[in-house]
Amino acid sequence: MSIEYDDGAAATLSAVSTNVADALRAQASGRSQAASEAATDFSGAYAKLFTQVCFAESQDRGRLAGVLYGLSDQLAEVRQKAKEEVDRQALLSAWEDREALRVAERDADLTDPLAETTYRAAAANDSKPSEIPIAAPAISAAFEVQERKHTGGKDGSGKTSADPARLRHFVSQSRGFNNALEGQLTSLQNAWVSFTSTCSWVLIGNSTFLTGFTGLLRENQSDVVWVEHCAQRFEAAGSGKSLTDTELTRSLKKLDKKLGTNRTHPLLDSLFGNILKPGGLKPTPTAQEVLSWWEGLSEVEREQLISEAPLVIGNLDGIPIKSRVEANALTAEYFAQVPGISDLEKTYWESVANGTRSLVTSDPENSRIVEMIGVITPSTKRTLTYVPGTSAGMRSFFDRSIQEVANHMATQTMGETVAFVYKDGPWATWVGDRRNSSPDFTLARGEELAKFQRDVIGLDTTIGGIPKNAIAHSAGMTILSGAELSGAEFDHVISIAGSYVLKDWKPNEVTNYDHVQYDQDAINALDDRTQFDTPHTRPEIFTPHIFDGGGQTPADAHSRIAQGPQTNDGPLKKILEILESPK
Repeated sequence: MSIEYDDGAAATLSAVSTNVADALRAQASGRSQAASEAATDFSGAYAKLFTQVCFAESQDRGRLAGVLYGLSDQLAEVRQKAKEEVDRQALLSAWEDREALRVAERDADLTDPLAETTYRAAAANDSKPSEIPIAAPAISAAFEVQERKHTGGKDGSGKTSADPARLRHFVSQSRGFNNALEGQLTSLQNAWVSFTSTCSWVLIGNSTFLTGFTGLLRENQSDVVWVEHCAQRFEAAGSGKSLTDTELTRSLKKLDKKLGTNRTHPLLDSLFGNILKPGGLKPTPTAQEVLSWWEGLSEVEREQLISEAPLVIGNLDGIPIKSRVEANALTAEYFAQVPGISDLEKTYWESVANGTRSLVTSDPENSRIVEMIGVITPSTKRTLTYVPGTSAGMRSFFDRSIQEVANHMATQTMGETVAFVYKDGPWATWVGDRRNSSPDFTLARGEELAKFQRDVIGLDTTIGGIPKNAIAHSAGMTILSGAELSGAEFDHVISIAGSYVLKDWKPNEVTNYDHVQYDQDAINALDDRTQFDTPHTRPEIFTPHIFDGGGQTPADAHSRIAQGPQTNDGPLKKILEILESPK
């Protein structure tokens, strides 16, 4: 009888446990240095709390590492015992085969007087291996995190002072460490699930290490939010000013720790699972699964999630666009209050918060933003996705330059067009890993764009089935070709001074392609380079519409084509004509 055991799964869990423990300990120096720097010029009751919090984190992280090293040691013993049991069973099975053969030979001729003697002689030289199974080993890995205190002061009358710049440095460093640990937790969770599902022979004792690890990350996240909020309060107070403990305590009690990518909200358990409950975390849901889950919630539950986990809901594919916009308006209230941002940025976030602008995606920390222009109604006849060129950034949205073409298309069609200005993640640059000449980067961005078309626009009950169009400026055309390579389909694709298409790209038979530019555009310099397949040199695919630039410089021509009607009226009229024309 074989045992339910997979040595590969046990080896993987052992290796992952050691690697995660190493990673936990490797953070000691960096976290200690960040805490030490933050503690400089930090005095008062909250400074003492900060020291206690950092000490607790260090203790918890060290204890968890020790538990994981211990788990790895236990798994080494498990593997040895399993090998011994497998070997014992193999030896016993082989002996039983030999014994059966000897018995068969003895019984083959019952008249042979030497048969029994021969059998006994052979059996005497072949001892039977043990029939007693080796006891299944038991493993345990218990860990529980300490809860940390973030408010204090004996009577609230004391004062606390701090250098907000040092606190923000701590926040930045800690957030990076926490993000790294989230990846480690996922690896550990996957290895544990694989082990427990394939190694039921092993007895599982008190193994709360995953629950504890989750708790450690939860407390670490709370630390970051806490310190960041303290930094904001000191920045608002002004340089060198102290705050009373009462002021800090009052503001901290109002702090919503759920702002952020908090997937531990109880209402999210049915979607993502819960590492603290049987079954643990679930596989990442598809957008369709998210939509089905969302539709199964009550209206009250949906509103609760929007208000308590807005950064999750506002950026989760499968959530209806209307709900994403509502959630992102709430996070915009927070972003507008972040100290140190420019007036331009503050005004932008305020316009999102009050509903003047609508964001389908909004995660500025990860440079993710997709603005929707227009309102989805039963009268909407088409969607338009605008894909910007090289160096598009968050500021491009704040100064409202990136939206000009899409805004004109939406407003001139009297509500029939809803446009999406797309920049989901760090965008193309001129050099480095994200350079616009990198096929790997532009294809990866294209895959994400295709996902947006499929899982956001495509799943919307109102606009999912209507014509879909795209306009791409400069390097945005390369990214758009990557989206088509990844399965995205459009009725019209309009290149405005588009750079080039990726190597394996082929035109879609159901798509109309046009290319709009001013003469002498700087992008034409790519035409003579054989490695680039440019829309400008493919009139048989991209119907050309070339406008007189009036002697402007090539660089000006390239920028102007993506501007509004004050400087770019002719091309915009042509683009509008194309969009409104039947296929």
